[in-house]
This record gives sequence, structure tokens and C-alpha cells, in this order.
Amino acid sequence: MRFLIHEQPYEKPLAAGAYRYEREGQPTGAVESWRLTQATADFVVLRVDVDERAVNGRSTLYHYLQQKNGRPERLTYRLWDSATRIEGKLFFNETSVSGTRTVNGTTVEEEMALADGYGFWFPSAVGAGTAVLSHTTLQNHALTLNPATLALQPVATLSVLPLPGPGETMTLGQKEVTYYWTQLIWDQQQMMRLGQVQAGYPVWVGWMDGLTAVATRYFWYQTQG
Repeated sequence: MRFLIHEQPYEKPLAAGAYRYEREGQPTGAVESWRLTQATADFVVLRVDVDERAVNGRSTLYHYLQQKNGRPERLTYRLWDSATRIEGKLFFNETSVSGTRTVNGTTVEEEMALADGYGFWFPSAVGAGTAVLSHTTLQNHALTLNPATLALQPVATLSVLPLPGPGETMTLGQKEVTYYWTQLIWDQQQMMRLGQVQAGYPVWVGWMDGLTAVATRYFWYQTQG
């Protein structure tokens, strides 16, 4: 796994995982890895490596600092392939998000006002799970990043809807993981479906275009506390 900012000696490992991206049950060649660490008593860091080099030559790295309750604090990201390099930082507070984004050497500033209780996610499988962890109410404002450009993208409404039914299980390594279905709908037309582990990140993510991400590794070192 590649990192934007390497783990520091004081960080405590909490969890880690990996996904294989598929279409119609067949691997696309893209994979994703992630690690979660506790940086301080109040903050955790989610590091993500989305490796699409076998598909389109693209790599995307995220370094996401979030409050222990799931609220976003800071996001640093980098995307590159043979023709494009994008780097950026976002800083969150209760009412707005601001930052800079540099595309092939040209830097622009970004700022957006936010409603109370907003949700946020970034375009990766484990990043989709942050919409569930950060969201406090249904049918509220949210924001994400455009998957192609990583520009800020406002979302007028976001519904995080736990679907009824018993939990399902998946065997990962030697451990059986129980997950529950959650549906994300935004702007009344876009949708994702997550196989969400309680108080954790998804082991399955499905997008409207038929792309899925299936966990190949998922474990917690310890319970956050």
C-alpha cells in the first residue's frame, strides 16, 4: 500500500482492509487498500490507495483526518496518470469547507458553505462508507468529490437508508464478518448500495453503473475507545 503521509510512531493501528473492483462478477484489475489509525484521543486517520494502473494507468491516494465521531476534519489527496496530476487539500469546519486543488501545475482555490449536519464522502469504496459515518440526519445537504477531477461537488440532498432484513455474512481470511445493507441516494437520482459493517466500513459497495467493490481483506486490530 502506498501513502501520501506515512504513519507516525505515535499512531495506533485500528483497522485495515482491501477491495477488488468487479463488473458482472469479473475483476476489472483495479484494487483498493486502506488503513485506519488513531492519531490522538480525538482524531483518527484513514489512508486509502486506489490502484487502477492495470485498467487506465491511474492512481489515487487519500489521507483523511476525521473526528472520532466520524465528522471530517481534513482531506489531502493526489491523483496521477500518464497525462494528469491532481493534488489538493480540504479543511472542514461546522459551516464551510475550503482548500486548494492543483491540476497539472495550475492551482485554484475552492470554498463552499455547508448546512448543519452535512454528510461527506470521497470517491472510493471505503470512502463511500464515510458518508454513513459522517452523516447525522436524513435528507440533508452533503458534498463529495467529482470522481474524474476531484473538484468539490455539492449534493442537495443525501439519504442514508438502512435496508430491512437480517445481516449477511462474508468470510474474509479465517474470520466471518456480518454486514447489513445500506442505501445511499443523493439528488433524488444517484444511488450507491453498501454492505455496511456495524460501526465500521463496508465490505461491499455497488454503484449505479454496475461497478462493484468486494472486500478481500478486512480486520480490526482493536475496538476504538
